[in-house]
Amino acid sequence: RKLQAEKRLNALSAAPIVNIPFVPDHKLTEIANLISIPKKTVFVQQIRSFWALKRQSRSGMPLLRRLHASHQIRKSGLETETVAGLKEQLVYWQRLRHDLERSRMLIELIRKREKLKREDLRMQQLMTDLQLQPLTVLLRRTLEQLTLKDKEGYFAEPVPVEEVPDYLDIISQPMDFSTMRRKLDHHEYTSVVAFSADFQLIYRNCMTYNGKET
Repeated sequence: RKLQAEKRLNALSAAPIVNIPFVPDHKLTEIANLISIPKKTVFVQQIRSFWALKRQSRSGMPLLRRLHASHQIRKSGLETETVAGLKEQLVYWQRLRHDLERSRMLIELIRKREKLKREDLRMQQLMTDLQLQPLTVLLRRTLEQLTLKDKEGYFAEPVPVEEVPDYLDIISQPMDFSTMRRKLDHHEYTSVVAFSADFQLIYRNCMTYNGKET
């Protein structure tokens, strides 16, 4: 304990003592003689008192240390402002992301709503067609099924005469699925028999021109 007390005492005695500087009277007089202003003595005394109080309030801290301390304060202030600016930017981007997410969800809801509206409109049109022209709806679905069977699309369009010049010489009444679809759109089929006759015509034309051996 005695050794520790001596070390503390030596540390206190070795600590630097900072004295508050002051301007001697003769120096102050020399400085005052260099200026010419009214009530110079009172002005100089006021400056001396202000300087002394200022130095005492700062505990005699030398000018270099004060400048260093003020630099640290300014640096700390800049760092604080930088952190505050980054926080503001973070809040801004978070809000922007939240707004964009809400916009995306709103667009998705609108897209789903429009899809449901289109589906509802299609169903309404189908119901109307079933009520007004049930035969056309039935024949249209039948034609779609027949078209799916023709995977290569041989009977989808009329036979190109420029590629088969003698086709019309052999076939007097050409028929294909696109012609049947056009007749359906113009409501030319008044019965299932007429629709079946055109389909049979496609088959007979094919067998007539190509022959049974092909």
